[in-house]
Amino acid sequence: MRRCLAAAMAVVISTGAAQADFVSVTAGADGPTVSGELLSFDGRYMRVDSAYGIVTLDAQAVECTGAACPVPGAYVPDLMISGAAESVDRLLTPMLEAFAAEKGYGYVRQDEDATHILYVLLVPEENNRRVARIRFRLPSSREGFADLLADQADMTLAAREPTEQEQALASDAGAADFTNPRYRRLIARDAVVAVVSPGNPLQSIKADDLRRIYSGQVTNWAQVGGPDQPIALHLASQSLGDAARGILDGPGDPGASYHADLGALADAVHDDPFALGVSMRSSMGPTRPLSITGPCGISMAPTARALKSGDYPWILSYELYLPARRLPPVARELVAFLTSREAGRVIEREWFAGQQITGLGLAQQGDRLIDAIRATGSDVGARSLRQILEVLDGAERLTPTFRFAEDALDFTSEGNLDGRVAAIESGAVDGKRLILAGFSDAVGGAAA
Repeated sequence: MRRCLAAAMAVVISTGAAQADFVSVTAGADGPTVSGELLSFDGRYMRVDSAYGIVTLDAQAVECTGAACPVPGAYVPDLMISGAAESVDRLLTPMLEAFAAEKGYGYVRQDEDATHILYVLLVPEENNRRVARIRFRLPSSREGFADLLADQADMTLAAREPTEQEQALASDAGAADFTNPRYRRLIARDAVVAVVSPGNPLQSIKADDLRRIYSGQVTNWAQVGGPDQPIALHLASQSLGDAARGILDGPGDPGASYHADLGALADAVHDDPFALGVSMRSSMGPTRPLSITGPCGISMAPTARALKSGDYPWILSYELYLPARRLPPVARELVAFLTSREAGRVIEREWFAGQQITGLGLAQQGDRLIDAIRATGSDVGARSLRQILEVLDGAERLTPTFRFAEDALDFTSEGNLDGRVAAIESGAVDGKRLILAGFSDAVGGAAA
C-alpha cells in the first residue's frame, strides 16, 4: 500500500492551499492523529505526507484541523493536462468542449499565454457554480512525461510511447507503470503524410523514394514517376518534430523551405503544383496526400480505416497517460468520455481517426488480396488460395488489427484484443462467427 500511495501525484487544491500547508487529522475521538503536509484532496480523500509516509484518509470519516483543511462541499478540482501543443489544442480542447456540452456545463476559455490554456467548467442553472478548473500545458511529449513524473500534471497526452529511460524513472519514483493499460488510454490516431498540390498528377510514392527526395538524392519529379519538373521541398520547423525525422531518416534536405507551422506549409504546397511537403493527416488543409507504397508493393492511402486498422505505415497513436492515484470524479468522467462514441465523432471531425470499429467486405479488399497472392511462392497453389476465399467469403474484416512488437502484441493490439473480449462478454456479437486471419511474411516455405 505504501508503494502505491507513494506513487500518487499531487493535485493543487482550488482554494489556493499550497503544498507546504500542514494539517492534523484524527480518526475518531480516541483514534490516532496523523500530521503532515496535505498533498491533495479529490473531493473526498485526502493525501497527507506524514511521518509514517504518504497516507490516504477519508475526509468524511476523520476530523481535520489546520488552515489547509479542505471543505468537501466547497471543493473545486484544479487539474493540469500536459502534452504536445499540436495534439492538445487540436484534439483535447474540442473534446473537452464536447464533454461540457454533454454534461450540460458552460465553460470559459482563457488563453493565458503561448503554452497554457485554462478552461473553467460552470453550471449555468446554479448561478455559474464552478465545477472544475482544467489547465492545459503545451510543451513537447518529453516534457509532458516529465510533468507527470514531477507531480506537475494530472494527465499527459503523447504521440509516442515513453522511452525506456522515462519508464525507468517512473518505476524508480513508484509512479504508474506506463506499460499497464490501466494507466493509459488510446484516444486517437493521426498519420504522417506526404502532401502535394491538387494539380500534381502523381497519386502515390514509394517510401524509399520519399526518403531519397528529402536526403537530396532525388531532385526531379520524373525520377519518381511524375512530370519532368524540379521538386520544391517543404517542411515545418517544429510541428512535426521527431516523427518526420524518424521517417525521413534524418533532419531533411537543408535546401527545403521551412515554415512556422503545418498550416503555413499546407498553404505553400497548395499554391505550387511541383511542391512536396511532409505534414500530418489532421493538418493537410487544402493539399492532397500521396498514397505510400511499401516494399511489398502495397500502396496505402491515409484513410481513417487504414489508420484504425494499422495498415498505413506512418501512424501516430495519441495516448493519455494517467497517474497511479485516484482522480476527482469530474476527471474520471472526462477520461471515460474521451474513449466514448460521442468523443469519436469529435475526433473524426478534426481529421483524426477514432476507435469506432468499421467493417470491410471481401470485395473491398481486392487490391490487398491481389498483392498478397503476387507475393506467394511457387509452392502455394490455387487450392490453398481457394481455401482462403472459402473461409473469408461473406465475412467482413473489422478495423481492429493484431500486430506484434518482437514476440508480444504491441500496446494498441492489446487494447484491440481487450475490446473484442469485452464485445464477446457483453453479448454484442452473439450469433456471429469470429475469424482470426492474417498474412505471414514470405520468408521460408509455405508449410511453415
